[in-house]
Amino acid sequence: MIQRIQSIYLLLILILSSLLFFFPFQTNIIGFSEIKDIQLSLLDTSNTYLFIASVINLIVIINTATTILMYKRRPLQILLCHIISVNIIVLTVFMYIGSSQIEGLPTYKLPYIIPILNIILAQLARYYIKKDEELVKSANRIR
Repeated sequence: MIQRIQSIYLLLILILSSLLFFFPFQTNIIGFSEIKDIQLSLLDTSNTYLFIASVINLIVIINTATTILMYKRRPLQILLCHIISVNIIVLTVFMYIGSSQIEGLPTYKLPYIIPILNIILAQLARYYIKKDEELVKSANRIR
């Protein structure tokens, strides 16, 4: 159900994670005139860590879409939000390790904070899912 606030948070995670595939999160300056943009790509296997980060980002996207569609199973949604948060932390580590292996002077760009925003959004979604579950349980006690 898209009208629930946690579904909006999960949809934002889905959109922001998808943006990591399209925008570079770091630029390395090599020498005086050469600039190399670094972004996640499933097609580029030259850097193993960035490829693994791309696969983990795809897993985050799939898990988030699954979590949105499982709106009737709130305990499972809470568990999936925790899994999404752990995956995003691992994604951030692989992004950092992979980008630090590329030569040149790094310049970080705005998409580098997307994983941090995603962790915050996943925890907010988890909080509101838990709040909904408590509301349903209290309504069942009244009956």
